[in-house]
Amino acid sequence: MASVNIKATFQCPIQKVWQTVVSLTNYSWRRDIAQVEILKSGKKYVEHTKKGKDTTFRVTGRQTCSRYELSMENKQMKGQWIMVFSSEDNAATSLDFTISASAKWYLKPFAGLLLRHQQKIYMEDLKKALEK
Repeated sequence: MASVNIKATFQCPIQKVWQTVVSLTNYSWRRDIAQVEILKSGKKYVEHTKKGKDTTFRVTGRQTCSRYELSMENKQMKGQWIMVFSSEDNAATSLDFTISASAKWYLKPFAGLLLRHQQKIYMEDLKKALEK
């Protein structure tokens, strides 16, 4: 199993970061996502990428403005996303984002690189969305 972590601080209130991350209807800020199909009242959803890949997510833990946990599965990987939100003064928000996943045998040597790349794109897109 590969596990990668990235941390970032955003110069905006924690509520704004939280709402941007957990919204299943406002995903236009994500450059790689073409559509989000919401299932089971938002507890389960499918992200469809612009490259035609589908990933199913299930919300496994949710503490408003504090912690967001998801299980994920697609044809190549299966694992977990954990995002921990924190703010000391509500003017800046820190996000600690960990992905742990098991990849199919043919991707195992590259799993960490793929996950790190995915995290990097996500955080770059999130930063741009929050700066608007």
